This record gives sequence, C-alpha cells and structure tokens, in this order.
Amino acid sequence: MLPEEIEARLKFPGKIEEAFINYLKKSDAKINQSKTIATQILYHQKEVLGLNSVDFFSGQKDADGSNINGSFVRPESEHFVIYGIKCYLSPNGGSPVTANRIYDNGILSNPNLVDSVPLNAVFSVTINSVRCLKNVPLTEFDSLSTEETGGFFLMNEPLLWQGQTQLKLNLQAKTGQTFNDESIRFELVGIGLI
Repeated sequence: MLPEEIEARLKFPGKIEEAFINYLKKSDAKINQSKTIATQILYHQKEVLGLNSVDFFSGQKDADGSNINGSFVRPESEHFVIYGIKCYLSPNGGSPVTANRIYDNGILSNPNLVDSVPLNAVFSVTINSVRCLKNVPLTEFDSLSTEETGGFFLMNEPLLWQGQTQLKLNLQAKTGQTFNDESIRFELVGIGLI
C-alpha cells in the first residue's frame, strides 16, 4: 500500500501538471502550451586531466559529451526545474570522452576513486549570471548510498533553468591541485517542458 501523501498525489495527476505550469508562470517564464511536461536528466561529461577548474553545461559542446540537443542555451519555452544533481567519475581516463564510457556513481568512499579527485574540490552553479549554489563540496556525492541515491545531491530548493538562459556548473579544485586522468559527468535531474 502506498503512503497516503503519494496516493493523494497520484489520484490527481493533472494537479501536478497544473502546479508546475503555475510555478513557471509566477517565474515569468514564457510557456508554449504545445510542450509536454516530462522528467528529464541532462548530462555533460568532460575530461579533466591536469585542470584546476572545469565548466560544465557551457562552452563548446561535442555530441558524445552531452545529451542536450543544439547548444547549451535551452530553447525559449523549454524551461527546466532542477531538483537534484548527480556526479559520476570514470576512473579509467583516456580520450576521447565517449557515450559508452563506464562511470562510477559518487566520489566519496569509492575505493576505485580514492586518488582520482581532490576531495576538497567544490562545485558552484550559476544560471543567467546569478550564482544559485556556491562551493558545494564534492563529498556530497557519496558513493556508499544505495544504488539509486549513490552520487545524488538532492537540493532543498529547486533551481529554475529558464529557456534562453545559460547555466554553468563550475568544478573547482583547491589552489595548487589538479584533477587526474579521468572523466567527470554531471547530471541535472528535474522536470521540464520538452
């Protein structure tokens, strides 16, 4: 039997859609009613060998590095509400980044990744030049959690990535430290208009 709160939400699925549209309207986001509301996971992965600072979801995009169509600037009415971020690491390194590369979830406590990433590294998220998350430690991405939640950072307040705006996730190691020969993948998990 489902918990009462979940059961109540499932009885009226249209209410969830209505609440999402109302949220977007209050944010002054332009809405194209022909769009569909769907859960999405948008990812970007990059080689980070020897780098101290790396930007994700911005700059030049290559087809194997992301599942976002077109550029990293979302189309005008394709708004995306992010409620979680996942982080994965590919410990085998090497270039180029390929779509079928194997990634391990999380950073913290994974014995394969102990020396791969400076654990005092942090990440920040900026949307349309407004910093929404600042210096979140990579230790938030614990790999010892259950498989579903491993490497998952669930936010207390969702972030709205409106269409025609830019999002940048910056990964920053401590001054004087660099990332080893591996690829890091960030996933933005949320609900959006597609």
